Amino acid sequence: MTHTPPIDLAKAALHDKTLSPHAVAFKIVIQCRRTAQLAECDATISGLASVAYPDDTPGIQEFLESVWVTLLDIASEDPSSHLRLAEIIAEVQASGKEEADAWFLWHKPFDWADLPMWGLTNAEMMHWATLTPVDDERQVLRETDDALATSILSGDTPAEDTVETRAWARGRKHWLNYNAFRAKLYALGVYEDTHWPIVLVRDYIEPLSLPEEVWRAYELGIPTYPHELGMETAMTWLRVAGAQIFACDKIFGPKGNRTGWNPRTLGAPGISGGTWNGVDGYHPDRWRHWKDILKAIVKGEKGAWRPNVIEAAKLTVEAMDKVEEVHVRRLPA
Repeated sequence: MTHTPPIDLAKAALHDKTLSPHAVAFKIVIQCRRTAQLAECDATISGLASVAYPDDTPGIQEFLESVWVTLLDIASEDPSSHLRLAEIIAEVQASGKEEADAWFLWHKPFDWADLPMWGLTNAEMMHWATLTPVDDERQVLRETDDALATSILSGDTPAEDTVETRAWARGRKHWLNYNAFRAKLYALGVYEDTHWPIVLVRDYIEPLSLPEEVWRAYELGIPTYPHELGMETAMTWLRVAGAQIFACDKIFGPKGNRTGWNPRTLGAPGISGGTWNGVDGYHPDRWRHWKDILKAIVKGEKGAWRPNVIEAAKLTVEAMDKVEEVHVRRLPA
């Protein structure tokens, strides 16, 4: 008799919309335990360690990577799934520690509250998976047209329906949905994500505060990640997680950091990308600086942009205004 591998059962649960978020999370945790048990038996029989650290629990790293990739694939494809997936992640986090088996991962005690492997999986998704052009059979396209990629990823409607045009259109949709989902997790308080949004705004919005001849000379984007897609991505975060971004006071650089910051070892992701001259991080004045730039885009004062970018800027300004209005109402009289 053949048995369905635990990872396949966990993936099936993620796709099963008839299951409650609690039930899906329970299946993920249970199947991860089964994976650990089976991997432990295999390691005992073979006498070989299958983990990076001798005291790590075998099997769970690969299981979690596969689960998170499946979950993010669903989020990238279907924005209507975002709330349900966020609830699943929150239920997984609430599962606590695996005290009975004293699990370890990367030489550290395992705790579901930490969402093990979530951060690393997202880093891999950002760097290669989401915008990699794949055909209708999910095979990577080896030869592509840079000009076509830039056009479609920037928001142009493809003139023809081909394997490559569908690949880039799919990549654009998946990328924006993926970022909207991560921003949703931040907005719901499921997973705090403060590094990525400030990097996006710094790289793709703030340069527009400089004279046009200056920022036009910059290499703002590449054919497979054009500037306008970066702008839309940054604005997605400002719309979806605006309240959290507005309230955040984290510093990612030496300016304004009271705890000390070594840019040689930590970098300075919060530094200015244009004319901003305040702290290397979040600040209400910087928020207003971003909004001023977006207003100028809407008015046509920051060069010519595609209609989708102008519309995104308009919607983002409206969302930022609402965040500020709510903040003012909450202030003590």
